[in-house]
Amino acid sequence: MMKRMLVLVVFALLSITVQAQANVNVFYLWDTASENAVTLESDLPIWGARLNVDGSVIMAALQDGVLRVIDSATGEIISERRLEAERGGYNFPSFVDMRDPGFLIVIMSARFYVWSWADDRILLSGDTFNGLVVPDYGASRVLVARRDPPAVVIYDAFNPDQPLVVDLPARAQAAAWSGDYTRIAVIYDGGMRVIDSVSGEKLFELEDSRFGDAYSEALWSPDDQLLALQMTHSLDYEHSVVRVVDSVNGETIQEFASTNGIFSTEWSADGEYLLTAAYEGEGMRVFDVESGELVSQCGDSAHEYLWASLNGGESRIVSVGVAGGADVYAVWDAQTCENLFEMRFGIGADTLLWNDNRSMMYMSHFDGDYASYLFDPANPNETLRTLDHAADVLGAAWSLDGTHLVTWTGMPRG
Repeated sequence: MMKRMLVLVVFALLSITVQAQANVNVFYLWDTASENAVTLESDLPIWGARLNVDGSVIMAALQDGVLRVIDSATGEIISERRLEAERGGYNFPSFVDMRDPGFLIVIMSARFYVWSWADDRILLSGDTFNGLVVPDYGASRVLVARRDPPAVVIYDAFNPDQPLVVDLPARAQAAAWSGDYTRIAVIYDGGMRVIDSVSGEKLFELEDSRFGDAYSEALWSPDDQLLALQMTHSLDYEHSVVRVVDSVNGETIQEFASTNGIFSTEWSADGEYLLTAAYEGEGMRVFDVESGELVSQCGDSAHEYLWASLNGGESRIVSVGVAGGADVYAVWDAQTCENLFEMRFGIGADTLLWNDNRSMMYMSHFDGDYASYLFDPANPNETLRTLDHAADVLGAAWSLDGTHLVTWTGMPRG
């Protein structure tokens, strides 16, 4: 009997140890000036996280609809709220990026919520059928898509009970606020429209069958004078185009065409150039917007480029592509197109995140080695740093001042 009790006690202790070791739901807070991370365990699976300005606060979206604000130094819970899922809906929340860390925009079970965590108030909430939730980054207004009849709905925190409804010819797929938040470019199946953000008035509209797919995007120039319209349809890569139009009347200024699918478009900081990345053959191209001339062309025909972006000083281009059955991360000299840095992984899920001033890049690849990476693209080989984790890395987010990074781990999700 005594022997049996000893066996049971040992088994119980082993079980407790295994359970303690099995908690893979962990936040890692990284200081870009330090080698080590502060770790905080979570009692619930982590579905998303954000940081405040300096990384002193972690804002977490957890299983069962739990939103939690945590002191990153002590692990103390500062504020918490639980959202109730709609009947039959999922109960894992996700965040929409915000510029004001005092507010969180959350999507769960086909609804969105704007939560002021300091005083635990829901400022706005509403339905969204496809997850299209686009805030004005001041948290006062939020645009969402409506399915039937097709429309975009603009909620205003100062008048929450009377949202502005703007009917559309077809379902909205993407939207972008102008820099001054007075206008919104909305892409729908078969066209795009620019509307006044206060009245909903149609300012101009363009129709084209290439609008409305997953690769359609509207990008305002830094001065809001132009719109770059990326028009790539997944069933018609051969006729991709980036059309630059006057943002007031929709008049075409330039068109940069591709026969291989443009998946990424970006303005230079001064609005004089556009960087595009093509899936096959054409690589990454930089165009002069005023003259329409091709300024430079980086990459090679062996790579299929999915994304490209300029660093803060615009001296480097960071790209993600596919070649030879591998995902390829690379850094290029923006002037000479010399390949300065390259890492290859098996094809999988990728995450790349700039900090706010684009001086540091976070990079992870879901390949089972529990690692992610941090580097300065201006000097990638000298600054490359490996961020080790004890489980699968599921996501990351920067503090607004770019000095801290939070990553989180958990069980892999399909």
